[in-house]
Formats: sequence, structure tokens, C-alpha cells
Amino acid sequence: MLYVFLTIILYILLYIKGNSKILFDFQWTPFQWWLYTGLISNYIGLISWWYFVDKYTIWGALAITYCLHSVIELGLSFYFFEAPTTQQLVGLSMLMIGGFLILK
Repeated sequence: MLYVFLTIILYILLYIKGNSKILFDFQWTPFQWWLYTGLISNYIGLISWWYFVDKYTIWGALAITYCLHSVIELGLSFYFFEAPTTQQLVGLSMLMIGGFLILK
């Protein structure tokens, strides 16, 4: 559960990094982002990834991280921007179902 939480924190941080200029008019250069968030995001990402690979093999780790990333990205985009269209929602749902099928 800890590693899922760490992965969620990582994807929230990455979302904020990618959209901070649009959302908050926050103007850091890529070097500043790397300098201030690079070490912690790399550490959290690698620790979580290695745990998932050890516990679920590579395919399970890919499915878990993909599904978590999709849910977080979709939720934050819905919160900050707009709801996806029906066609986009169907496509994202199919990708999520595929991710869960890998875990079975």
C-alpha cells in the first residue's frame, strides 16, 4: 500500500510539473524543475517501480503503474480542465480494462 501511495504522489507531482504554467502561471525553467524536484521524483518512482517488478513481474508492474497513472491523470484533468468526451472516455476505459486484464 505504501508503494501505491508513493506512486500516486509521483504522478501528482508529475502532473503539476507538466501543467503548472497553464494552471498556476508558475514559470520555472526545465533546469529549475529538475533541480528542485528531480531527485525526489526519481527516488519515489524507482523505489515504487522496483517493488512492483519484484512482487508482480514486469507485466504486472506495467499494468499497475499504467492504471494508476491513467486514473490520476484523468481525475486531475477533469478537476482542472473539463470532462472528457464520451468517445475519449470509452477509449480510456478500454485501456484501463486492458491493464486490469494483464493482472489476472
